[in-house]
Amino acid sequence: MYEKGALYVSMTGSGSAVFGMFKEMPELKISNDDWFVWTGKM
Repeated sequence: MYEKGALYVSMTGSGSAVFGMFKEMPELKISNDDWFVWTGKM
């Protein structure tokens, strides 16, 4: 995600989820239709 401009990237303690924080909305390319993807502003 850093290569796509993320300011911060991490994963949950169990590693079952990853997340990134971006200043601007990145261009998303979802590889799997079964993945849950959430986007929002903080």
